[in-house]
Amino acid sequence: MSASPTRDDATRPIGQHALTDQVVKLEHLELRVSPHMDRHTAETLLGMRPLEQTEYGLAAEIIRPGQTVVDIGAGSAAWSLWVASLGARVETFEPSPLLCPVAQANLDANRCLPVEFHSRWAVVPSHQGGPVNLALPGHGYDAACVERYPRAGDPDVVPVPWLESAERLVRRIRPDAVFVETSGMACEIAMAIASVRHDRPRTLIARLRPDLEGEQSIRSAVEAIRGLGYSLRLDMPTMLWDGWIFEC
Repeated sequence: MSASPTRDDATRPIGQHALTDQVVKLEHLELRVSPHMDRHTAETLLGMRPLEQTEYGLAAEIIRPGQTVVDIGAGSAAWSLWVASLGARVETFEPSPLLCPVAQANLDANRCLPVEFHSRWAVVPSHQGGPVNLALPGHGYDAACVERYPRAGDPDVVPVPWLESAERLVRRIRPDAVFVETSGMACEIAMAIASVRHDRPRTLIARLRPDLEGEQSIRSAVEAIRGLGYSLRLDMPTMLWDGWIFEC
């Protein structure tokens, strides 16, 4: 696979390939590419980016058979299925009413893989913040994010029916690795997971998008996570996506 080495840009449209759903092969996986996906994921699955320089190549390098992996804000569940194909047991969480059908279609097409899907389920930093909503702006899913504050009468906002705090999830599942993809709350969720005193994951992967999280919030989160005992394995300039990888 090949792609030009560009960073994610939420303001740039995905392109002509986003107009209709497509089914692609990612090695032995059959995956649906939907216009509701963010641009990075769609371009990766369509072969427009080198796989080894994305979260898929990272998983092939660090995930081991028999491990338990949690994917928070999993979108189409493509990465979850990829990780399951490496021999891991995966629990995946996605709150979006647009992407849950895509995820379910992908899971149905790859039934042999051990992925437990939690549909319309949001993982949040803590329950103290109250209910949350999913903002789905009309100009594209690239700008979608989970947010705390209700906006009455806004057609771009949908409620999230199921919630679980990051700390409770980690204590309940005791995963070896967690991938946080939740746009708009990824910094807070990653810090909450890193703060768990016992049974926290050895590997914490966070997709921290500057356009939705803010540069200062990302810098603060990275320093906070390092201060909680995690070392930074890899940062943004080395890969074709906005992922940060921490290990302890």
